Amino acid sequence: MRSSSRGVIVAAVGTVIALSLAACSSGKATVASTSSAATSAPPAAASTSAAPASSAPASSAPASPVASSPSSASPASASSAAAAPTSSSAAPTGPGSLNSELPAAVRSAGVLHVGTSTEFPPYDFNQTGSKTLVGFYPDFEDAIGQLLGIKFSRQVVSFDALVPGVQAKRFDIAINGASDTKDREKVVDFVDYGQSGVVILVPKAKAGTVSGLLSLCGHSIGYATGTYGQQTAQDVQTLCTQQGKPGITQIAFPNAPDIQVAQEAGRVDFHLEDTATGGYDAKISNGAIVPIPLPNADATGDFASGVFGVVIPKGDTQLAKAIQDAFNAIIKNGTYAKILHKWGVDQLAVPSATFDTPSY
Repeated sequence: MRSSSRGVIVAAVGTVIALSLAACSSGKATVASTSSAATSAPPAAASTSAAPASSAPASSAPASPVASSPSSASPASASSAAAAPTSSSAAPTGPGSLNSELPAAVRSAGVLHVGTSTEFPPYDFNQTGSKTLVGFYPDFEDAIGQLLGIKFSRQVVSFDALVPGVQAKRFDIAINGASDTKDREKVVDFVDYGQSGVVILVPKAKAGTVSGLLSLCGHSIGYATGTYGQQTAQDVQTLCTQQGKPGITQIAFPNAPDIQVAQEAGRVDFHLEDTATGGYDAKISNGAIVPIPLPNADATGDFASGVFGVVIPKGDTQLAKAIQDAFNAIIKNGTYAKILHKWGVDQLAVPSATFDTPSY
């Protein structure tokens, strides 16, 4: 994955550490703790009511898009009332086999509008010189889109605009490693289909100096705005203070690639990232950056592994169930594992897609 922003930018002293947990870990975004019972499947929809899909997308969305893909219809997902069945266990038989599970407006439009961000490879991103989105997210969308019998119209926004965009009906759903948290579940729902942990990205020359989070004290931390790194930067500051260590300096960046550039140039000492983006960043650095997993003693609280998923409008249980069943179908038929392996992120796999199962 990542989630909605909850940390504040604090400037302290030190060198520079870049923290950009983009959502789940996966690039997680910031969170606060609240209630919400976890269930493995969305409540059943008692009725299907959705606005027609012919109106234009709302222009009053809370954040400006970085770019957008053309779309001819507004988000068409429906809000549904709740009862309580489980996700379907029957395997779909072919293209469009899950189409009947979708809200009527989505079936009619034949398209689902999805908000995404291209700031955290290999979730989804643009390769140099290309406008085509690649990554395991676009591959997942293609796979579940075939089963649902629809197309996905992608709108690229900044990561911190994803949850607000779903709330404002700027797009139907959002996909980009957003962590499922109790705080976020106050305003949206999740279909969780991946898990991610945390690594510390360290310049090769300094790899021997890092044994855990306390090694970051006295340096500076950079993070991608609106991601979980914004909160964990403050967490590191608090940890250093509690242990009587020198404080840190926190520096905000727009995205993970910018943090990597700063780190390789010596302007950032360390960068806390999720296992997917962190591993990718280290790989493309050609050995300049080394990923160091957090020791078990540090992998707790905000630094623990967690799940990430598709952001769904709050209460739209019919749409949630259709997407959950589609993910479970590709998990069962092996497509899910093949996609993760293709992008070198096998460790993100979960045994099944679940509904609203927050990690914290």
